[in-house]
Amino acid sequence: MKKSVNEIINTLYGEDGVSCEPEMAEISEAVRNNDLEERSFQGDLGSLLYEWNQLNYIPEEKHRLIKKYHCQRIAYFVVRGWNDPIVLRPDGRTIKDGLHRFKAALFLRKTDVEVIIENLSS
Repeated sequence: MKKSVNEIINTLYGEDGVSCEPEMAEISEAVRNNDLEERSFQGDLGSLLYEWNQLNYIPEEKHRLIKKYHCQRIAYFVVRGWNDPIVLRPDGRTIKDGLHRFKAALFLRKTDVEVIIENLSS
């Protein structure tokens, strides 16, 4: 089913109370430089956390790497596209899976996206 992007809650990336949300200009630069991140957030979370937490003693560097990951992952979907629908929680507005795809859709100024709404029993 299609849903208007305006009806979906855009969750911001952050860690330790610090914004890790990439700006449009940063995403544009990653797209321009073909600087794309292929690792998925859910599928590769363990290795990503290990990588980021190696720098826990330097919080600014950790936050920079997290922001860079999100930027490059959004750029990946901007360049390569996607076929998987965004999965929404039963409220029909909150993203369970597909936040990078959603942000790529916003970057591309799409007005609607394919979604699946999770059942309450899921």
